[in-house]
Amino acid sequence: MPATGGPEEIVSEEIDLSEFAWSFDQQGNIYWVERAEESGQWAVRKLDPQGEISDVAFMDRPPQGRAGLDVAPDGTWFVYAQDDQSQSDLMLIENFQ
Repeated sequence: MPATGGPEEIVSEEIDLSEFAWSFDQQGNIYWVERAEESGQWAVRKLDPQGEISDVAFMDRPPQGRAGLDVAPDGTWFVYAQDDQSQSDLMLIENFQ
């Protein structure tokens, strides 16, 4: 949907921005992260206003949640939040009152 209002328009049928982090720059490029099936890594991908998709960078781990990616307004750099370690413990407490 245009920032000034108007009808919604499908940008691309090829990408799903509901699953992972995404952002955009001032040039109208949309950036998102998804699993790159060919390499098994996580790819930062870019969709330009002409509809061309390209890989910008690859990561070993995905960003943290949907809010974990941001691109500079001029598109020259991006930052993302990443979980380096995650663990949990299961404990049994006997005679709990």
